[in-house]
Amino acid sequence: MVTAAARDDQLRQVLRERLLDPQLARITPVFDRAVARGEIPRDRDVDLLAFLFPSLALHHLLTVGTMPEAGFARRIMEDVILPLATHRPATCPNADASLAGS
Repeated sequence: MVTAAARDDQLRQVLRERLLDPQLARITPVFDRAVARGEIPRDRDVDLLAFLFPSLALHHLLTVGTMPEAGFARRIMEDVILPLATHRPATCPNADASLAGS
């Protein structure tokens, strides 16, 4: 189906409208509220974070052949998406200098 959707504009549109868009409509406001509460830094790409969850659920369906189990959403949020959303990159004062020598 993924291969067919990559080549068929109509199929891709139907998949997006029926599968992806409804998921994004539910999850994007959750991230927006987390940003408003200060739980996620304002500089994070909320659209990208929101896109991760349905993408991982679809990947599970296509590779495992079954819908993800009940705890999947919680595990993905706690173990993957929230750490990405809240991670503060380490600052390396000499990072540019160390790259210049390689």
